[in-house]
Amino acid sequence: MKAKKESSKKAWRFAVFYAICLLCLFSGTTLMLLQNLRQSKEMQPKEETKEIYVYLPQEDSSSETESESKEEERLQEYLVKEYRGQIGVFSMDGTLLEILDTYVKTLPEADRALLGEGISVKTKAELNALIEDYSH
Repeated sequence: MKAKKESSKKAWRFAVFYAICLLCLFSGTTLMLLQNLRQSKEMQPKEETKEIYVYLPQEDSSSETESESKEEERLQEYLVKEYRGQIGVFSMDGTLLEILDTYVKTLPEADRALLGEGISVKTKAELNALIEDYSH
């Protein structure tokens, strides 16, 4: 009988020991999975919102003002030519309006020749296009 009690106690101890080992293994695995989950959430890129501003021209209610400004733009002429090694924008009466940061010596020979003679531009839109071409 004593032998049965001894073997029963050993079996009981083994079952308790086995259960504790399984519980530790399950807890450790769960903790590792939770840590990995936290780290993966921290590493995910956060969404950034960017603001985009769009500027729209204001519409004039007066069509006369619009036609007058277009007429003035047509009448205004500009002369783009070399000025002290850079590109200068002049009104047709010879008044210097703007000096660009572009140096003439950095341009191709054909452009240098044109700027030496002066380029006549009839509208503000043409002037802006020309300035953009020489600025890039």
